[in-house]
Amino acid sequence: MKFDLKPTVHLSGTGKDDVSAGVTARFDHNDLSVQVRASDQGLRGNGSLTDGLVVSARKDGHFTFAYDVGHDAPAFHFLSNARVANKDLRLKYTHEVKGKANHLQARFDVDDKTSATVGWNLHGFSAPDYRQFNLKLNYQHDDKWSFEPSYDFGSEAFAARVNHNLDDDNSLSLHYDAHANTGSVEWTNHSLGGPGALRVSATSSLSDNGLKQMPNISASKVFDLEL
Repeated sequence: MKFDLKPTVHLSGTGKDDVSAGVTARFDHNDLSVQVRASDQGLRGNGSLTDGLVVSARKDGHFTFAYDVGHDAPAFHFLSNARVANKDLRLKYTHEVKGKANHLQARFDVDDKTSATVGWNLHGFSAPDYRQFNLKLNYQHDDKWSFEPSYDFGSEAFAARVNHNLDDDNSLSLHYDAHANTGSVEWTNHSLGGPGALRVSATSSLSDNGLKQMPNISASKVFDLEL
């Protein structure tokens, strides 16, 4: 039996509306986990106090049920396994009752360093179409380097991420998104400010005008408290 409490702070500018906070409480018992996530979204403007409140339950390897209280929006994730052509497939089906996330994913190992994930977007499905699919590869070169290219057939856009573990506490991630025409770099640290991840990122448009402007800087800190 385990109880975790994780306050979070996110900073994306110098104005009062650029600072947000939240907290996640999680209770684990064997393979069952119950989580409550709340943010200060309900304290801003004319919103309801339930805005930003999400309750979820997860059974490892089987399902996750999440309920967005502020929007009365349930979501389901179902996990399963299958074996096709001597490959073990890890299947995940996601369905948001009010959202657009309605898709099926199948992940399998290509070799001892590479895994592939094939996604099928079922939102608004009427007939099979190759543009409903996306493909992502994860190549783990060694303990320090990994490469994650992906391609979305709907937007006909390529994206890629390179991850580098500098040491036990620090890592860097570079990301390129052709559809949004943006590039970003993120530094993650697990020691500054106590247990929990500190993330600092910079994102910039790669257009001619965007490259002449300052990138968008954001920072967030999660404080891991185990009770």
